[in-house]
Amino acid sequence: MLESNIGGEEHDRALRTFHAQLTVILNGIRGGAAAAGSFPSVALFSATMPSQVVSWASEELSAECSDARGLVKLQIGPGDAAVSTVKQELRYCGSEQGKLLEMRRLLVSGLSYPCLIFTESRQRAAELFKEILLSDKNILASILSSEKSEAQRNATVKAFREGKINILICTDLLGRGIDFKSLMMVVNYDLPPSPTEYIHRVGRTGRAGRLGGRAVTLWTDADLLHMDAILEVMRKSGATVDDDLQRLVSAWKAKKAKQTHARTIGGVVSRRKGERRLAARVALGHKSKKTLDREKHLLRPWNPHRGSITDVPGSKSRELMMSQTSGNTGKPSRKRKHSKTSGGPCLRSPDV
Repeated sequence: MLESNIGGEEHDRALRTFHAQLTVILNGIRGGAAAAGSFPSVALFSATMPSQVVSWASEELSAECSDARGLVKLQIGPGDAAVSTVKQELRYCGSEQGKLLEMRRLLVSGLSYPCLIFTESRQRAAELFKEILLSDKNILASILSSEKSEAQRNATVKAFREGKINILICTDLLGRGIDFKSLMMVVNYDLPPSPTEYIHRVGRTGRAGRLGGRAVTLWTDADLLHMDAILEVMRKSGATVDDDLQRLVSAWKAKKAKQTHARTIGGVVSRRKGERRLAARVALGHKSKKTLDREKHLLRPWNPHRGSITDVPGSKSRELMMSQTSGNTGKPSRKRKHSKTSGGPCLRSPDV
């Protein structure tokens, strides 16, 4: 029996990861709809709905719509924005060592429990877990990653919900599709790889309009490339964005764009130089030896040292030249006589 309603949660991630499987499912639904005489209602849900998902839905589902209006898009709040009820903070740490110092400060007086800490990889999650235990052995912390079995992951999530664990360190495995009603704080120890992931991470707290949620993001100099997108999400969410930080990020982006442009121009010039060298080498094989010798003589470099003339071995500095000519009182110097036979200067034989 074909269901009359079909819903898809986190459809942007599902479409990106399981596109082929979704196509197979949709074709199966079409087959059942043809037998039943009607196509079921389909609803797609996600906190972020990229244009690729909208395009896919328009192409695959518009033909099945019984309503003349086609697909209906319902949006609650501004697009590409985090939850407005969550207080978002950015903390500059400078380096990885600065991150550890800031994390220790948060452990002493800055965390609200229960707390979810996101890292970019399982290895970094394990390293941070050790650092937290070294700071305070009484802290109830655990790790959740994809390397654990499903039973272990379920047990860890259950303990976190029941308050047996205060800090849960994880990757983007928990960034979507899971609801912790009592979660008070999210810490992005590593900056999210995209503004979309930032929105989903922050959305783990402040669920269903609950107040009091906090999201703290630690960042370093290496994260400047992605900070502009994070600031834009915060601005759309109604969070306060520091003007000095915005100017810093904008100046850095302008500098990187200028450097990229210079590298592009340099690459074009270098390619053109290489083409000219190649053309010269090709032409070189069609010239006679006499022509090559004449061109080599005419095109020889004037100063191969490419430095100051006084730096060339055997040259004289201006001071030395002036001192040697200081004895002259304006009298013209006598020219050496040259031999008519040899064309060179006359040499006197030494006295015997």
